[in-house]
Formats: sequence, C-alpha cells, structure tokens
Amino acid sequence: MPSTRVTLALAALLATSLGGSACGAVTGEASGGEASGDEGSESASDSDSDTNMGVDTDDTTDPEPAPRRCVAPPGLGAPQTIAEALALLGALPEPVDVACVVESLDRPLAIQAITSKFSAQPANDPKSPRIFLFLGGLTLSIVLDGPGQGLLEFGERVGETESLKGELIMPVALPIPEHKPFEHLRYDEVLTTCGICHRGERPSPTIDHPNAIISRALRPSDELEVTID
Repeated sequence: MPSTRVTLALAALLATSLGGSACGAVTGEASGGEASGDEGSESASDSDSDTNMGVDTDDTTDPEPAPRRCVAPPGLGAPQTIAEALALLGALPEPVDVACVVESLDRPLAIQAITSKFSAQPANDPKSPRIFLFLGGLTLSIVLDGPGQGLLEFGERVGETESLKGELIMPVALPIPEHKPFEHLRYDEVLTTCGICHRGERPSPTIDHPNAIISRALRPSDELEVTID
C-alpha cells in the first residue's frame, strides 16, 4: 500500500491539473480558488442581510492551512540537473521521501500521467499512473504504489534526443553522495537497467562513474496518457 503522505501529495497534483487530463500546469494553490472567493462574497452578502433582520450569524472562518514541512531554500526548488536535484534533497528535512520532494518543488509544475507497465516504475492501472514532473532541463518520474513506489527517477536532458538517467531509492538518507543516483543502475556487463528501453547507451563524458550513462530520451505515447474525467 502507498504511504498516506505520498498519496495525498500526488493526488493534489492530479486534482489541480489543467485541460481535463493529467498533463498540465499545477500552481500549488487550492483547487477552485476563484469559486471559493465567489462563495465568500455571497456569504458576506447573506451575513449583512441576516444582520439587518436581527439574526445572529457565525463569524468563524476556515482554519489556516497546515504549514508545509518540505520547503525548498530560495533558488533550489526547480532543479535542472541531477546534481541540482541532489542539492535540493540535501536541503530538505528528513525523512526525505517522494512526497517531501514533490511538496518542495516550485510551482507551477508541468506534469503528465501515463499507464505504461513496461518500466522500472510500472503503473498499476489508470487510477494509479506513472507521473512525470517536467522541470525544464530535468524530468522526475514517480508512481503511487507497486514495485516502483520507492523510486525517484531522473532524466537530465542532453541535447535534443538524449538524457542522463539516474534514480534514488526513497526515502534517502542525508547527506547524499554525488554518485548515489547511478549506483543501482547496472543490469549486466553491457547495459544499465535503463538501457532495456532507452537505446544507444554511452558513458557520460563529465561524470566519473561507470553507471552514469546517456541514452535516448523517450516520449510517452499519447495512447497511454491518463485523463482526469
């Protein structure tokens, strides 16, 4: 079963997606904020009317939202590389789990949810999809439950068609060694686990680790995209 914190954090992402699908921008604001404001105006009008009629009214307001536990320091909330993502994670309070990382990211967020089952992070079904978080130069992927729920996967853009792959088993202990995202990627003497799907593997010219591999970046098929309605 997925942890409650992970489920709530990711459900909030999906619930506030735009365009009727799970691919869109997420602001991190409460869903239906404008509607709530309109309702507040109507309540105020009703309150004035009731007061004129001599009816007692309840002036209580909604409680303040709970403070966020995982807040990125200034400048760290939108990592563009795996190294920058490690800097963000290293600045968060333990336990640093998937929900904590999602909570800390700058808004708006661009996300996409898919039903792909052929992955290190397979989606169980459309109600429990694999979710991509697009940060610009860096893409993160997560799942709510199943065998991949403890993984945070990275794809750092390299040119137009390739990316540097990495992953962390979550929650991760601090401090995080710089090569930690590459330690669990080896499949055999020829391939990493990423190379089963992402062809054209070649060593990173800038990272001194045998599993720091650049390979083809894949775009999820439109048929696999999960819609909200």
